[in-house]
Amino acid sequence: MGVFEEIAILGLKFRVVLAALVVTFLGVSLPILLVFESEAGFLVGAIAALFVAYLTARKLS
Repeated sequence: MGVFEEIAILGLKFRVVLAALVVTFLGVSLPILLVFESEAGFLVGAIAALFVAYLTARKLS
């Protein structure tokens, strides 16, 4: 496999992990923020997003 193909695959993996991170953060933090009117939703969303990004990165490698 050539260098350009490896770079393209790494770029695709990075985009998948980033998309999983953003979707999880929004899906977890916004409901907590809106329902409980608490800024703790950002912290909970960030922790959940990091966990999902880690699991996604492990699955892709």
